Amino acid sequence: MLASTYYEKALSNFKTAKILFRMASNDEEQLNMAAYHIEQSIEFAITYILSLHGKPFQKTHDLDQLINYAESNNIDLYLPEYLKDKADVISLWETKTRYIIGFKVELNRIEKALLELENYFEVLSSIEEL
Repeated sequence: MLASTYYEKALSNFKTAKILFRMASNDEEQLNMAAYHIEQSIEFAITYILSLHGKPFQKTHDLDQLINYAESNNIDLYLPEYLKDKADVISLWETKTRYIIGFKVELNRIEKALLELENYFEVLSSIEEL
């Protein structure tokens, strides 16, 4: 099914990250791709909430910038503290995992981000339409 909302795109990227993580074993390139989809999932989730509030959003992969924009507009993103605190690092996953040869995201960071995203989507599903 083709995504028709930013929420669906966020959820699809999250599901892809979980599949890649589960299937990766010790394949660092597949783990990097899981990390990339984690970043994309968070980015689309934030974009989704901004769109629900009718706020135009910047086309950026900088999660901190999107978070700050939401906060400056008094929009609660419901983002787990870990994802908010690590937004600057997770933002780098979008480009470094694809373009920097030898770059590697630590396994424990991917695991923690996936766990936090799982919880985040439980929250988002309850507010799917504000």
